[in-house]
Order: sequence, then structure tokens, then C-alpha cells
Amino acid sequence: MKKAIIIALLTACLASTGLADEAARVQTARQIVKDYGESLVWISAVSKSEMGSMLGGSGEQEIEVVGTVIDPSGLTVVSNTALDPFGALGMMLNIGGQSINTKSTLSDVKITLADGTEIDAKLVLKDPDLDLAFVMPEKTDGEELPKFKHVPLDKGATAEMLDPMIELSRLGKSLDRQCSVQLSRISAVVKKPRTFYCGGAGMGGTPAFTETGKVLGIASIRKPKTGGMMAMGAMQPVILPAEDVLEIAEQAKAVGADKKENSKETDKEADDKD
Repeated sequence: MKKAIIIALLTACLASTGLADEAARVQTARQIVKDYGESLVWISAVSKSEMGSMLGGSGEQEIEVVGTVIDPSGLTVVSNTALDPFGALGMMLNIGGQSINTKSTLSDVKITLADGTEIDAKLVLKDPDLDLAFVMPEKTDGEELPKFKHVPLDKGATAEMLDPMIELSRLGKSLDRQCSVQLSRISAVVKKPRTFYCGGAGMGGTPAFTETGKVLGIASIRKPKTGGMMAMGAMQPVILPAEDVLEIAEQAKAVGADKKENSKETDKEADDKD
């Protein structure tokens, strides 16, 4: 009898603790939305490809994907697969064992903030292997860029298998672009060839956090090395650690700065000729 009572008390305590932990995670998730919700933006562009007809399309497609601002300058990370579907599909398909090399270009790139403000932007760097692309806002003459709220990747954390994870995303235009949050758990931690966290179903280019609200990383798509139609079904959503994304982001900032400087020099040369 006493043993049964003790077991019942222990069960009740564990249940109570579990409910308390879940309530704490919910509260943390709501705080993440308040702190970083505006860091999630929409990137729109027009994608053109020479292989459009072979891939069953017209060769031109309007793209709109969610991305995460990761720097006060407005530097935004998105899924390369989502932003450049023609190029990504060409890498996955093959004919007679040969990959289809598509030539895709992006034009009319814009960043749409949470309040609906549209800002001209440009693609500065792509890393197809990690499924990352980086977009930077462009400042036109007489225009002041807003202060961008961002997710600080330099404060990234680590996690282990079965640790709770909080994934932040943003819904589409038909649902008023509202923030969306999901509570999940890490199902596996891959160590080679690099670290990836598996679990959840985060949309590429969106952030994931630990249960304490620290940045874990950015969602991306892991693709198999071999092509073919079967490879398309083997694509796996993963979380790339914050420190790895930050390393590539620093390269993107440098490339963006170089492009901006070159653009100024070109404009100056044109003025001198005039």
C-alpha cells in the first residue's frame, strides 16, 4: 500500500514538473516572437532560367521566400533552394548521368519588412552546398534605410539529441504574414562532415532556438551528393549551427561591401566622363 502511494506521488510530481517545463517553453517561445519576430522578413525576386522550358516552366518565375535578418545592416539569410528553384532543380536532375547546368539569374530583388515596407536589395553570396543565400538591402540616393532588428548569430548555443527546440517562421501573404512558432525536439545530431541538428520541420532560412531562448541555428536543406529524381526525395531539413552560418555571413558582408565600393567607383567614372 505504501509503495503504491509513493509511486503515485512520484508520478504526480513528474507530471507536475513536465507541465511546468512545457509552460516555461511556451512562455519562452512567446518571448522569442516578441524579441525576434520582426527579424523575419520576406524576400521577393524574379528568377529567370535558360532551362525553364525543359524543367516544365516558362523560364521565368516570381519568387517569395521567408528569410532572417542576421545583421544590423539588414543582411538576410534565405534558403538557396527556395530562392533559386531553377538552379537547385538543375543540380538535382541529370540526363544520361550528366547534371543539367541551369543558368539562372535574379532580378527585382526586394526585402519586405513585417510592417509591409519594401526595400530594394541584391543577392551578394550563395552557398548551394549548405543551401544558404545572402541578400543585402540597397540604399538609393536620398533614402535612409530603417534600423533592422536581427537575430544575433554570435550568441549561438549548442544542443544534444532530444533537447527541446523552438522554431520561428512567418506565414504567407494569404495569412497576413503572421509569425509562426513550433515546439519540437532534436531527433539527431550529425557530426560529420559537419554538425547538423535534425528534427522539426523548419522552413529554410528561418531560425531555431534552444528552450532557454538562445539561438541554435538556421534551417536549411541537406541534399545528397548524387543527382537524379530519387535524390530529390532524399533532401532532408536540418538546422545549421549559428556559428557556421555566421562564418559565411561575414564573407557575404565583405562581398556586399566590395560590390558597393565597385558600384561607387563605376558611378564616379561615369560622372567624370560626363
